[in-house]
Amino acid sequence: MKNNYAGVERRECERYDFEKPFQYREVTSSGKEKSLSSVIKGVVKNLSASGLLFVINSKNIPNIASLLLLELEYYSAAICRELEERSLIAQNIFLGKVVRIESNADGTSDVGVALVPRQSELTSDIETLIGE
Repeated sequence: MKNNYAGVERRECERYDFEKPFQYREVTSSGKEKSLSSVIKGVVKNLSASGLLFVINSKNIPNIASLLLLELEYYSAAICRELEERSLIAQNIFLGKVVRIESNADGTSDVGVALVPRQSELTSDIETLIGE
């Protein structure tokens, strides 16, 4: 189902309701070393070929501009083919960058993530992390 948005639309792709649980790990770096956080669970609210919005407990908020490895069962999404053609997916894991965080009154936060496009090259250390 297409998600209607009342404001000025700036998104490049249509966004669809897609409420499903998922998990992610945040890529952290210390100098040249990269590592992964423990697995964090959230719920996707909506999805497009270029990004997603999820809700999470506010104690687990990732940082703006951080990289996330997103494990998402997207096969039932109406835009499954678009996601596969457009987004960088390795071993069924998407790579995304946090672009927006909004606090909610109930103690949760909405997190907007831009998916890394297929044309992007993964550095060898990120490829190694995905393989773990």
